[in-house]
Amino acid sequence: MTCAHENVCAARDRYLAASGFTTDSYTDPNFVIKLGFLKLRFPNPGLLPYHDLHHVATGYDSSLLGEAEISVFELRTGSGTPLIFFLCCGSILVGLCLSPRRMWNAWKTARGVQSLYGTHSHALGGPMNTQRWQARPLSPFGLAVTAAGQTTTLEEIDAATLKNWIDAHCYILFRGFAPLSTDSMMRLARTLGEPLEWEFGAVNELVAKPDAKNYIYTNAAVPFHWDGAFVGKIPHFILFSCEVAPPENSGGETIFCDGARLLRTASLARRALWTSTSVTYSCDRIVHYGGSFTSPMVVSHPVNGEPTLRFAEPVRDLNPVTLEVAGMTPGQQKALIAEMAQLLRHPEVCVAHAWRAGDVLIADNFALLHGRNAFVHSALRHIRRINIL
Repeated sequence: MTCAHENVCAARDRYLAASGFTTDSYTDPNFVIKLGFLKLRFPNPGLLPYHDLHHVATGYDSSLLGEAEISVFELRTGSGTPLIFFLCCGSILVGLCLSPRRMWNAWKTARGVQSLYGTHSHALGGPMNTQRWQARPLSPFGLAVTAAGQTTTLEEIDAATLKNWIDAHCYILFRGFAPLSTDSMMRLARTLGEPLEWEFGAVNELVAKPDAKNYIYTNAAVPFHWDGAFVGKIPHFILFSCEVAPPENSGGETIFCDGARLLRTASLARRALWTSTSVTYSCDRIVHYGGSFTSPMVVSHPVNGEPTLRFAEPVRDLNPVTLEVAGMTPGQQKALIAEMAQLLRHPEVCVAHAWRAGDVLIADNFALLHGRNAFVHSALRHIRRINIL
């Protein structure tokens, strides 16, 4: 079951951790069922995310009896495919031998309920699979949505579905959709909120420039940060569109860190330290931002209320950004920055998105920190970005 103030993604992660599972199984071509010493391998029907959410919603664990209870639930509420129906029947037979009463209770509890298999419109967002697009969860977070063909436009997906997907997965990657013009990109942005206007307009052209005065317009790495902090307007969403992608294995990936996930997996001592720590950030205003501001390291997501991490790494490049941590000596501050550099990049909380031309990505700027890996070919990376309040 979910706890108070816990969103669906957090509850799912808690269930997976308690059961010793990961989301990697969602994209595996097969899944394995263990019966004693036997391991039975079946083709993955692509419905494991829904199965895990059934566990979250009902509170049934992943033990032999817990899986039998879930099988009763799924058999009565809609088993999705013939394979799942077959597996449910087998599991229920085992459950009836072990505890007929629990099987009967599970049957009664499922009365009048519809499974996520039947609706395909679930707590992880909205319509995941249609004739126009296919969606699959990414690991450790994120959602990939692939168009059935280049005639499919992003404007066919309603704003409520987009927001639900982002709330559940933190970012959405769109591939294979019709290219975005400036006008269609702006229309998409406006369905989500108000585009943030800068002195150059709403669309930031992220390309390396020979006369750059700020590190984001070079081919150097960009440390983790969140957008809008220096201007006092924190965008909810960031909309990216890739015009030109770096060659494979040449760098330029955009990196994301799930701050809420990092908090949930951190030790009690680390969480206590971060919760009590504030950081002052300073940089000269040379481009479209600058100045000084102070932020606590732990804040509440303004939409779902979940605690999340706010930490920007120092910039030691063009237009440097310096950090001053209240109550810490220079040595303690240096140790904190070094530790955060490792924790933010841990594979359980960090993803590196390798761009392809035509990719569109929408990220939750409240939930995620982001940055960029350095890249080799300065002329071969062009990302367009809109911040959305």
